[in-house]
Amino acid sequence: MAQQKYKRKIYIIDPDFQYRMIRKSCLVGAAIIIMSLFFLAMVHHLYGDIQLTPLKMPNPFDTDPRAIAPQSGPTSLLSLLWPVMAVSVGITLVFLFFYVTIVTHRMAGPIFRLRRVIREMAEGDISGEVRLRKKDEFKHLAKEVDNLKVSLREKFKQIQALTESHDDKAECRKNLERIGEIISGFKMD
Repeated sequence: MAQQKYKRKIYIIDPDFQYRMIRKSCLVGAAIIIMSLFFLAMVHHLYGDIQLTPLKMPNPFDTDPRAIAPQSGPTSLLSLLWPVMAVSVGITLVFLFFYVTIVTHRMAGPIFRLRRVIREMAEGDISGEVRLRKKDEFKHLAKEVDNLKVSLREKFKQIQALTESHDDKAECRKNLERIGEIISGFKMD
């Protein structure tokens, strides 16, 4: 039987963490954009507004190969760059927002799952394994939590075996029964 893939449907799992990371990443992106705009303004200040004269090129749709396109006046380099820069800034910020949302989703999901597993362990459930998706982060941490669960299960099983086979003294038996009661509060399989 094929194992069904685990897929989260909600992308904002831990709003505090994810929104903080999105804000920081967008601030870095905005800082890079501001620095590039500052560089453009500095170049403009140093060299002035460079005027570009369009090249005289033949019109490809004209039947006469000697015809030349009408000459227009010089165009400012800055007036050509501002619209391109504005569109680039907008596209960069939108892309950055969605990219960071996906990346933080791959981090927040495992953190959410590991918190839940740790709460379950604190309540006495040390059964099962931590399930993460294929592209999730923190797989090494999930493996360590799984190793902890295996280790705890083995130790509790050993203690449980000792409580069942020990019969010598009444006081020792009373203490061992108490240990057995504590261990029986854990789910192991």
